[in-house]
Amino acid sequence: MKYVPPIGKVDDVGYVDGNPALGLEGDAVPAAALEHPMREIVQVIKDAGLTPETGDLKQLSEAIRKLNAGIMDMAFIAGSANDGSDVDLAVQKIGGLALARPAEIKGVFGKVGVEPTGTAIQLDVRRNGTSIFTVLPHIVAGTKEIVDGTLDPAQVNCAANDVLEIFITQVGSTIRGQRLTLTVKANAIGADA
Repeated sequence: MKYVPPIGKVDDVGYVDGNPALGLEGDAVPAAALEHPMREIVQVIKDAGLTPETGDLKQLSEAIRKLNAGIMDMAFIAGSANDGSDVDLAVQKIGGLALARPAEIKGVFGKVGVEPTGTAIQLDVRRNGTSIFTVLPHIVAGTKEIVDGTLDPAQVNCAANDVLEIFITQVGSTIRGQRLTLTVKANAIGADA
């Protein structure tokens, strides 16, 4: 949203209040200065799935909370030593966690610093021992970005205390790959979101 200055003024000049006792006339307010912020606020409220109401003066804060609530991305790394030096990736479990609240897994995102050659790197996320994918995410040989897999709809809705484990299931056959960063994208669901 662009700033709307007082009528007859330009750029970021602020508004001046009038003071009749001093003979000071206040700035004229253009309609856009009122309309644009209201329309933007109403859009945020609608984007959050709420219906704008005249008497509810807390809708904007509720909308912001609702739009931001629930994002709970989880990050994992592999292929780096404690001193920060590069280490070849290996077929292994690279991390895990127990969920503190219910969540819906949306996919994975990430990349490697050193690309694999020969064969692709394959990754897996397992919920209570079962893959959440029908097609595993991977990094194509000669590239650095993760290609997201196909989620199994029966495995993406997780309960509190479910265990997620992250695995590298295949590495490059010539150059294994190094400096993997992987983020599991998820949204918290339910009352605790």
